[in-house]
Amino acid sequence: MSTFISKLSIAKTGKTLHTYFLKKPSPPFYSIETFRSRKHALEHFDIIHLKNDMQEIGFSLKAHAHDCYMIVVVTSGGGTHTIDGETYKVEPPCIFLLSPGQIHSYEFTTDIEGFAVYYTVDFYLHYARERHLDRTPFFHSIERPTFIRANTRTIKPVLSTLEEMLSEFTQDVNGKEDVLRNLIDIFTDSNQQIMEWQAGRDKKDLDHGAGPETH
Repeated sequence: MSTFISKLSIAKTGKTLHTYFLKKPSPPFYSIETFRSRKHALEHFDIIHLKNDMQEIGFSLKAHAHDCYMIVVVTSGGGTHTIDGETYKVEPPCIFLLSPGQIHSYEFTTDIEGFAVYYTVDFYLHYARERHLDRTPFFHSIERPTFIRANTRTIKPVLSTLEEMLSEFTQDVNGKEDVLRNLIDIFTDSNQQIMEWQAGRDKKDLDHGAGPETH
């Protein structure tokens, strides 16, 4: 397991400055291969109902990272989700978007509901595509969102896409990988629409002196 060096303390003795370092194990790094045992799991893609996912791996998990993209859409329940040191309160409906290598941990309530999606860059870019991950603001932009707020109206197209994605995923048919890639594009478009709606609402609140909502 790889390690990183963290400064433990600094002690000054006379004119000599002594620095003590402690080797600490880095957070676990999970491969998408972890999910290969699931009934319908593909080599580089998986989707599962969030509660089922949490029942398998735990409703509370310490800091770790993945070698793939991860989408978490929460429709009910609560808890907290910490991503790269920033903690978000889970207030459904909401969406979390993680890139490979991002460190996260969570504590979800046992009534959590929604979807969890995992996929690799290799899966998405298997064939030449008109759109690529590095052209979307959700996974590669410095300003990329990690947490997206939604409401019962704006989350509907997202959930519709995920239901279709899950249905396609569980079918034993040829060509479903391409359908899943296209559904990822549709999911991304729906997120963009939610962000534009949210930005417009926040601007309207600012124009009226109310200020954006805070969570």
